[in-house]
Amino acid sequence: MELEGAPQDLLGAGRVRRPAGELGYLLLRNGLSSSLASVVAAAAAAAAPSFPDQLRFLSTIVGSLKLIKRTGWVRSGIPLPESDADHMHRCALTSMLVSQPRHPDDIALYERGEEFRRYDHRGGMVDAGKLLRMAVTHDLCESLAGDVTPHCHATLVESKEAKENAAMEEIRRVVGDPLGGELYGLWREYEDQETVEAIYCKDIDKFEMVCQAYEYERDHLAFHSDEREEEVRGGQEETEGKGVDKKEEKGETAKGTSDRNEDGGKGSNDGGDGFLATSEPPVAKKPRTSPSDDGETTKTQEETKQNDAPTSQTNEDDGLHLPPKICSETTDAALSEPLRTFFVSTSSVMKTPLFRRLDGELRTKREDLLRGRGWTVTEEERQRYD
Repeated sequence: MELEGAPQDLLGAGRVRRPAGELGYLLLRNGLSSSLASVVAAAAAAAAPSFPDQLRFLSTIVGSLKLIKRTGWVRSGIPLPESDADHMHRCALTSMLVSQPRHPDDIALYERGEEFRRYDHRGGMVDAGKLLRMAVTHDLCESLAGDVTPHCHATLVESKEAKENAAMEEIRRVVGDPLGGELYGLWREYEDQETVEAIYCKDIDKFEMVCQAYEYERDHLAFHSDEREEEVRGGQEETEGKGVDKKEEKGETAKGTSDRNEDGGKGSNDGGDGFLATSEPPVAKKPRTSPSDDGETTKTQEETKQNDAPTSQTNEDDGLHLPPKICSETTDAALSEPLRTFFVSTSSVMKTPLFRRLDGELRTKREDLLRGRGWTVTEEERQRYD
């Protein structure tokens, strides 16, 4: 294509190329050489401010975190599993514990040596604000790269790091600096695991996972046997019956309680500590397979764990490649066995005194829960620290 105003002898010889951009073309018309015009135009473009697409960031990228179900729970057959956004929200709130005074049980470990002293958040060693920002964004890359675990398809696992890095670079481009650069930097720091904030954030990430696993077991784990279920339910009915008898002996009726509430609120159902008294969540029944409309049985929990080859998705409006669907959700109403893998894989990974303690308290509570339903806890599921 001939350029108006370019030397005709050079154009005819094919030695003049149109430099990129309108600025480069104008420079060429004013007598600047083609190569130099291209360099000047490129430098000007790099220096020009880029305007972030804030709506695209909030709706397409951040919004997708509310839709991406955590792969580990989907593979385990959890009904209505949590999303990435759910996970990071509790991680963020958990990180705020760092601003609390040190727990007495943690102090001895903080002072045991330099290995633990660096985590003493009351000594000014931890930037709590930075930790909060890291916790609420550490899985942001999964909005475009997907939630890939070691148990996923081999091709997904192999490409995980590269895809997450590319995702964060794309997010940085969409958001624009300086925020885009900060988001990328926080993610990179978390992945490198070299700073105290990154190590705290990793502990928070793992603790939130085992806390969620405990809650799923509490809400969905079936009894180990029908006999144990009948024993526990029979005990509950007996306890409830005794409670009714005591109320009748005291002459307390629902109407009387209502009257006291109207008179002064003294009959509020708060359990005596200011919180509403609630019953334990219903214990899940043992899962059963049922025939579907076409005569086939529904998928078992083990079949749900099988990972299909990933298929990519594209958002037509934004041109962003959304993460692949890792595996399908289940509608089973109960877990047929404890979520042991999540506790075995995290039994000795906590590095900070604060989360070692919280993790230990949670595992003790879980052991009581499992024993109450007739399950045993293996040694590998308990904490294993020197």
